[in-house]
Formats: sequence, C-alpha cells, structure tokens
Amino acid sequence: MILMWNSKGEGEELTSGTRAGRHEDAESDYLSSVVDFICANSTAQDNCPSSSCGNVKISYPFRLTSSPKSCGYDDSGSELECHNNETIFKVGNARYIVRDINYATYSIWMVDPSMNTANANLSSCPLYPNDLPSWPYLFSHNYFFDMNRPVSFLHCLAPVSSSSYVEAPFCGNRSSILSNSSRLYSYVVEGDGIVEDSCMLDHVVWSSRAKGTSTISNPSLAGIYGDLSNGVELSWFIVHCGDCPRFTVCLLEDSRITCKRQCQDDVTTLSQQGFRCQLEYWGFIYGAYTVVAYGGLIGLRFVIGFVLLMVLVVFQWRKRHDLPL
Repeated sequence: MILMWNSKGEGEELTSGTRAGRHEDAESDYLSSVVDFICANSTAQDNCPSSSCGNVKISYPFRLTSSPKSCGYDDSGSELECHNNETIFKVGNARYIVRDINYATYSIWMVDPSMNTANANLSSCPLYPNDLPSWPYLFSHNYFFDMNRPVSFLHCLAPVSSSSYVEAPFCGNRSSILSNSSRLYSYVVEGDGIVEDSCMLDHVVWSSRAKGTSTISNPSLAGIYGDLSNGVELSWFIVHCGDCPRFTVCLLEDSRITCKRQCQDDVTTLSQQGFRCQLEYWGFIYGAYTVVAYGGLIGLRFVIGFVLLMVLVVFQWRKRHDLPL
C-alpha cells in the first residue's frame, strides 16, 4: 500500500490488489486515522484564513507571529514575521528574507539580506550560513542537496587560472590566515569543484538549482550573485510524514508525498516487523533451504549415478574377459 498526498494535502490510496482478513482491517483503520487528521487540519485552516506579507502568501504550515499558534505547524520553524512588506524568517540570530512559498511543491525560498536583490553590491559577502544544519527540524532532510548547489568563497596564496574561479570579494577572516604573504587572491566557485592546493575555503553558501540562471561553464560574478539573490530552496513536506504508518519511509516524489513500506534494520525482533517484512524474511529462509536441498538432491543423484556407472563398467569389463563376477 502506498499512501500519497497531492498538492492540496488530500490523501489518496494506491493498491496493487486486495488484501484479506486482518490486513484489510489494519489498513482501513490507518486510512481512517489519516482522514481524521486531514479533516482536523482542514477545520483548523478554515478558522485561519490565509494572510500575506508583500508578495508572499502565508498559510499552513506557516503562520505570522501575530496569528494563533494553532494556525501553523507545531514547530518554531513555521513562524514568520512581516516587516516593511518583507517576510522574515528567524533562525537564532540570523534573519532571512522569504522570497517565495510554493504550496504545490512544498517549497520555500529564503535569501540572505546581503543578497536580497539581483543588483546586490558585488563587493558584499553573505551574512549567514545556509547549509543543512543551519535550519530547524521542519526543513532537515537530504533533499536539500538535490534542490541546491554550493557556492564557495575562498582565498588563494597564488593566482588560479581556471574559468570556474571567478574573482570575488574576500569573505574570510584575515586575522586567522597564517601567512607571510601580503597578497591574497579571493575567488568564488559555483557548483562542485576541486579546491586548488594554494587555496582555502572561507565560506560556503547554497543557492537554488531550480531558480539558478548562472552558466557554470562560463560563470560571472554578477551571475553568481544573481543566483544567490534567488535564495536557498527548502522543502517542508515532512509536516505530513507523521501520518505515515509504522515501518514506512516518507518520500517526496514529483511533488507528491508517499509513504512506502520499508523493513527496519534497527528492529531486532522479527515479530515487531510488518507482515510484508516477515514474509520477505521467511521467504528468503525457505528459499535458501530449498536451494540447498535441491542442490544436495542433485549432488546425491550424481554420486549414486556415478557409483552405478562404475559398477556397470567393471561388470562389463570382467564379463568380456571371462573373469569370475
């Protein structure tokens, strides 16, 4: 059974055939609980009309700090602020500007204030880190690396003759550089690359792959800063993953959330696994025994056949030479 949510948050069941007995009952109970959850969320959202800040529409799982907590997901990562028509997301001391929220793909884009516009000062540096550990639980999953690509600010002790190295402002800590050299060469590299021997990383930030326009094969500082102005893309689909049944993994596939059954390696007692996992386990055991038994039977037949053949050969040989049998 695969349970999917479409872009409206509605549940759909996909089955490859009918189930029998208690397995049908268990799935029916589970689907009922999912329907109850969706209805409860729908009721809560009916009491919380969508709001907006600037050009950003705000609805569940997000809410403005001025809205009741019940209007958003029960996590600090769902709170947004509105200042001067700009939607602000706070993480610790960092304040990111929300560029856009797409409720059909469960995506949100946030940008560093220093990179807020495509015409950002090309001598500025990102203020805050935006890698995966920087974000709260709501956005913590490995889709981050599929949605974004790294932008690395680095400095070198010698000039680098590579088209992927674009001259950029120095974004490191000069006091921490242990070098007698008074000249540093600072660069920015977009995408995955190899750090030259004379270079050291100063700062790594991430930009959205989907909204990126810079050509990595022929990069420019303005193009890279333009990509940074689009922000980092994060997905919040995991707000629905708590509704997946036990022994399933929650995935985002083509803007649809799926709960796929999966056997757990960290569960030591087989009886705690789902029916399909037990069936796979015992099926493997029985299959292995069958292969061994079948192989042993073939081997036994070969040995018996070989012995009988030798007896027949000896019998014919002694008979041909008139030897006593």
